[in-house]
Amino acid sequence: MTKQNFYITINSVVNGLTLDKWVTDDLQNTKETYVDSYLTLGEAVSTTLGGLPAKEVTASEKSSGKWVTYDSVYIINGKLKYELDFVYPKDAPAADIQAKKDILFKSFTFTNKINSTIGVIADENENKTNKSKIVNKSLGLNLELPAYWKDATPSSSKSYTMKYDFYGGSFSIISGEKPEAEIAKTMEENLRKNSAFTVTTASDTTVAGLSARKLVYNGDEFGATATAIVYIFGNSTKSYVLIYGIGDAFATPTALQRVEDVVASIQVTP
Repeated sequence: MTKQNFYITINSVVNGLTLDKWVTDDLQNTKETYVDSYLTLGEAVSTTLGGLPAKEVTASEKSSGKWVTYDSVYIINGKLKYELDFVYPKDAPAADIQAKKDILFKSFTFTNKINSTIGVIADENENKTNKSKIVNKSLGLNLELPAYWKDATPSSSKSYTMKYDFYGGSFSIISGEKPEAEIAKTMEENLRKNSAFTVTTASDTTVAGLSARKLVYNGDEFGATATAIVYIFGNSTKSYVLIYGIGDAFATPTALQRVEDVVASIQVTP
């Protein structure tokens, strides 16, 4: 049986957002999320759903080794916007998919009985330029990172680690006391010995005004083909290993620049 999923995402309409503007912005976000060779993106087509004007877009992506198709419908109803996504393997039988789509989409109606106590339901795709200032006294670091990144730091290691997840990748910094040169030498040697990884770059640079070693390697450490960028740096009291990994499907210039901006914002505090 072909695996299929159906999702409904609801967010608030803010700043006078129109249906056309929402769809245009969402398609641009999709282009900035997936590398071209991992994405096919159709044009927005006007339709109706639930008695309201809507836009439908078909897109396919290959982030996990197989092509998956999204049939997405966008609708605005009052203060809320609704995105309906029917997801299925790209090679699924077309007649079967069309029959399922007809059942799902044609059955969609609005009751117009929205709970008046609902506040603003934020859409993180509208706020990707917003940043959060992080002051981590345990690690002795200040930095700015995208506000939509999710804090994934294990509670048991907050005194020496910070970790954030984002769509398609992760970012972490671990502090320690070993000299950074020793850490960099050992890490590079281990990576080169491991046949699962390929080191593509090993160079000297700076982070926060401190000498750093930069390693770039790729492999399948993150559950899919991915690239990892490592910076090893430190001062007289602490060393740091900064590593971020991005799946190859998501390593767009926008995504890579977004993380490098975080690296550039780092300040080491006394």
